[in-house]
Amino acid sequence: MDVCPNEILDLIFSEACVDDGFTGRSLSLVSKRIHDTSRRYTFQSIALYGPHRISSFAHVLDKADLKYHTIRHLYLADRSRFWVEGRPDQDKKRDTPPARIRLLSRPSRPQDRLPIPQMLTLLLFDKYDEQPLSDAISLPRLHELTVHDPSLARIPSPLPRCLSLRRLHVIFALGRPWTAAMSHLAPHLTHLRISGLGSSPLPLMDIVCSLERLPPTAPQDDLASKDAGLVGFPPTLERVLVQLLQNHFHNLDCANQSAQVLLVTPMALHLKNTAMQDVRRRIVLLKPAWMSGNLPELLTGESADVQFYMGLTAAWQRRTEGLESAVWDVERESVLASYGYWAGDQQ
Repeated sequence: MDVCPNEILDLIFSEACVDDGFTGRSLSLVSKRIHDTSRRYTFQSIALYGPHRISSFAHVLDKADLKYHTIRHLYLADRSRFWVEGRPDQDKKRDTPPARIRLLSRPSRPQDRLPIPQMLTLLLFDKYDEQPLSDAISLPRLHELTVHDPSLARIPSPLPRCLSLRRLHVIFALGRPWTAAMSHLAPHLTHLRISGLGSSPLPLMDIVCSLERLPPTAPQDDLASKDAGLVGFPPTLERVLVQLLQNHFHNLDCANQSAQVLLVTPMALHLKNTAMQDVRRRIVLLKPAWMSGNLPELLTGESADVQFYMGLTAAWQRRTEGLESAVWDVERESVLASYGYWAGDQQ
């Protein structure tokens, strides 16, 4: 390796960045220098699909010398990669809670501590199973979290308190109120994205009321800390993106319908008005995702489900590369309503 031209090294390292680690592992086997240099980055960005891989990785960590390893970005899916990416031989077997909890939980002995406390981003693809988040998990440096709403709404045990968490993406699956739990989880949150919000009145009312209680002016640090324990969203929020689910039943000609018919309940209209009246320009109502029939496509494993989660995975991959715009920046054509703007006025 020491005598290779820089052009050849550039090709090798470029390939190593995009092939799921195959080139990197090969290089570490043939070059002691690369092995020693890359050792600390072995587990820096990990994506695990399904119970088998989660259990296997937990077993690897049991045998690894963890003082040399740090996990910064972790993606955990409760079903196999084939299911998420739409292969015909879909395996819908869900993750067994013991493997997932064992991977994330705080060990009782310092020498058993997993390299989780340095984690910066975490994505949990876990719609229906037992709550993956609990106060047994220590994530003191976690900055960004993507999770399904049942993980916040089911509270058989207390949620962890992540004081460093600033960005939270909540994906609706079952639709239950969770704003109070979220405020406990992330009292200093600055960015919140809500995807796939259905028309169920209770969770929608919970969110709208919490948005209405956001302070009209930027809170001071001391006030923010005092208000952190109150029910509702943290007053530290700087940006809130909300995307509703829309049923094709309301209008079969979805591509040509007006913006007005996208808001079919009084609470959805209330949400639109709240966004348009937010003088601090924090709240943005996005154009809706679509569902067919009586159940959201986000729950069925159909093509729209696969596309949604493949997009979510791609956004996570770009986020681990430092591209925060993958989740938090939106194009103007994706906006339904924001302060002083309503897509219906453009038609």
